[in-house]
Amino acid sequence: MNWSFFTPDLKKYVRHQGPKALSLILFIVCVSVSLWLFFPVYPGWENKMCLSTVYLTSNGDVEKVMQDVARMEAKDDGFILENLFGENKFIKGQLKKVDFVEENSVILEDNS
Repeated sequence: MNWSFFTPDLKKYVRHQGPKALSLILFIVCVSVSLWLFFPVYPGWENKMCLSTVYLTSNGDVEKVMQDVARMEAKDDGFILENLFGENKFIKGQLKKVDFVEENSVILEDNS
């Protein structure tokens, strides 16, 4: 067996513990590989989930309406917003601005 990739302390531990140490190492490797397969890390992974914050402007005032919005649907004279937790809210207004890159925000303008 080639031990060159192990540190001296780990070699010593494996020699003294025998099969227990090898099963621990195998367990750690299996868990690491499983995590890598189910939760891959790649450049820009933090930007892959497109959740937005929706703001409503009215007479120059800006109000945060809902955070972590995962779905937005046009309905009559406004929008139905649904956040990550499944909570829904209807907001009257028209679309003014959508920013998916820098702020992940949607700005609606009150049309009343």
